[in-house]
Amino acid sequence: MVLRRRDSMGREGTMHRNRQRDADRQAGVDEHHGRGAAAAGEEQRPRAEQRRRQESTGRVVDAERTIVPPRGLAPRDGGGGDRVGAEPGCPREELGPPTASVLPGQQPREPEGEEGCGEGDEHVHASRLERYARNVATKRYLFTPGPTPVPPEVLAAVGAPVIHHRSPEFLPVYERVLTRLREVCRTESEVLLFGASGTGAFESAVANLVSPGERHLVVSAGSFGERWVAMTTAFGADVDALRYAWGETPDPDDLRARLGEQEAKAVWFVQSETSTGVVADVRALAAAAKEAGSLVVVDAVSSLGAVPCETDAWGLDVVVSGSQKALMTPPGLGLAAVSEAALSATGSSPRFYFDWARTRKAQEKLDAPVTLPVSLVAGLDVALDLLLAEGLEAAFDRHTRLGRAARAGVKGLGLELFSPDEDRSAVVTAVRAPAGIDSGDVIRGLRDRFGITIANGQGELKGKIFRLGHIGWFDVFDITTQIAAIELVLADLGADVERGVAVTAALEAFSTEPSRA
Repeated sequence: MVLRRRDSMGREGTMHRNRQRDADRQAGVDEHHGRGAAAAGEEQRPRAEQRRRQESTGRVVDAERTIVPPRGLAPRDGGGGDRVGAEPGCPREELGPPTASVLPGQQPREPEGEEGCGEGDEHVHASRLERYARNVATKRYLFTPGPTPVPPEVLAAVGAPVIHHRSPEFLPVYERVLTRLREVCRTESEVLLFGASGTGAFESAVANLVSPGERHLVVSAGSFGERWVAMTTAFGADVDALRYAWGETPDPDDLRARLGEQEAKAVWFVQSETSTGVVADVRALAAAAKEAGSLVVVDAVSSLGAVPCETDAWGLDVVVSGSQKALMTPPGLGLAAVSEAALSATGSSPRFYFDWARTRKAQEKLDAPVTLPVSLVAGLDVALDLLLAEGLEAAFDRHTRLGRAARAGVKGLGLELFSPDEDRSAVVTAVRAPAGIDSGDVIRGLRDRFGITIANGQGELKGKIFRLGHIGWFDVFDITTQIAAIELVLADLGADVERGVAVTAALEAFSTEPSRA
């Protein structure tokens, strides 16, 4: 028998304060532990014999004589009687109620029932016991538009020992990342890397291209289009916003007409608007902007690596993105692919951390003007290797299939899509909540019952839609997991959903060959 000392605050266990503490008060062990009550004549039995009997079971007894699973075993390995589904905070049957000594003149107390978790004076309130008594931890699923799941190989690289950002060990990693980023962005130009979120990459573009009073045109059809509006305005630009209702797809002809009325130094738009699930036709929008002589700046934070984004071939001057979406790396790295035309058109706004010229000069020497988050760079190196090993075209095809599967599953439930029902919507699927149901209740149900995290609507769409991410490290069974769980939660909420067909619809849609438009 191994004794554990209670801590000085008595957190290990609180028994009846008036219980006798003589050395032989616990000679007997409750029959619930398989030993039967000790006879009065056996109370003087040598403690060594008791110790051998306790240790032979592989159990551990703490200082209050309560049997607990041995140190180092998971809850399910704690011995017979441990079961999934016990009430949190209640000891398992294996632990049982402790045996209390009976004072002279007192009647023996009946053990407290398990149903009441040992309420009253005999209740064992021990943090160690409660820890073992909790249910097995729920598996967690991250199905949001970002951040997204990270492959274990990437996590292993991120978790490796930290190295110096100018050491010989880091320089090859840094060089590979910069080279691979050019390949993923499909550009021969520099890709500038920053320790920042995707919004940091946004700001690098605004800080370097905007001068106060200059005219800039922003195409906005959702939350992140509005971010371009807010940031360019904050830097003093004369902003003309070409706005669409959230959920609509920007039209190149509208852009062409607006630029015909008045020129703009640059046109800013979003490729994948994750607030709505819309993926814009970047190629056509860029062509319209170029016809008017404007620079083209693209938010590709959620689209880079998931859908085609041909920086050089489509004449994109700036493409900004982040590590935490299709690039399958934790948040914390922002990047900007910058053309020579954009570098030569920098404005007069003050900047330091996000200064393109300063960062480019340092990167040319495989240096950085500031300390990079080296662990994230190491993780991005592995993630880019995985992406390029799959092949960009294969990754685009996979995302198209995932989008198809998600939309087919949603329609199989009898729900209405908010995002377009087209192959280009391969990043996020936005779904209208059924009438009378707040999307927040769907999100809470998925989280609390299944450990699944999806996203609510943003702005005026909050409570009206929910969004299913399928960017980066996803396969079809991630889609079917989402769809099956949504079916169960909506049924619990009283929604009239079609039962038993949505998962099959998703699997069939995934296996359909994507169109080659």
